[in-house]
Amino acid sequence: MKQLDKIKFGEFISQLRKEKQLTQKDLAEKLFISDKAVSKWETGKSMPDISLLIPISKIFDISVTELLLCERNINKDNLECEKVESILKNVIKYKEQDTNLREYKRKNIWKYVFLIIALISSIIVLYTNSKYNETIFAFQLINIMIGLYSFFFAHQKLPEYYDNNDIHCVNDGIFRMNLIFVTFNNRNWRYILYFMKIWSIIWTFITPFLFYLFLYFENYILLINPIFICFYVFSLFIPLIIVGKKYK
Repeated sequence: MKQLDKIKFGEFISQLRKEKQLTQKDLAEKLFISDKAVSKWETGKSMPDISLLIPISKIFDISVTELLLCERNINKDNLECEKVESILKNVIKYKEQDTNLREYKRKNIWKYVFLIIALISSIIVLYTNSKYNETIFAFQLINIMIGLYSFFFAHQKLPEYYDNNDIHCVNDGIFRMNLIFVTFNNRNWRYILYFMKIWSIIWTFITPFLFYLFLYFENYILLINPIFICFYVFSLFIPLIIVGKKYK
């Protein structure tokens, strides 16, 4: 069987909708989705979620098979099971492609955001003319290394033995993480990585500017330094423990 034609499918949806005298917004409201989603179907940019196929077919008074084949009045007695299965596999494949593409774009947008922020903030650090340059550089290096790991080098899935045992540390290449109160597994790992990404973006951005503020409080630097270091460390590890335990 030929692969499902998304353009033909979109035109068929549009035809059925107009015959029912429904606007895109009307159809969207019946399916509890946005009218933009309906518009994307009709222009062939995406496919409905599999869970919506039955509701759509009921709205248009046709079978799911007729909907997927973009044809009416199919002789259901002569329709082979293999053909139906092939149709559904095509829909699943398209949905996986759409999902993977959206996920790929989303992840890459955040990677570019991080790299831009890292570049700009690093330039600021390099051109900072103060006696705290080495300290700024050290903190910024930590921020960028955590960001580079979580965005580019971290494995998105842990080995299976993490799910079957209580393991409190992760060894991933040169990266080591040990949290006494957290058991690492594939249920919480993606949330941990997500937090590390957000944390690295925030701290990479604000670190240079915080040290500029320190210049105005040099008389209190002996008090501020330990407070800042404690806050910096706790802002990473306390939320990591909370996220790790919440999604364990």
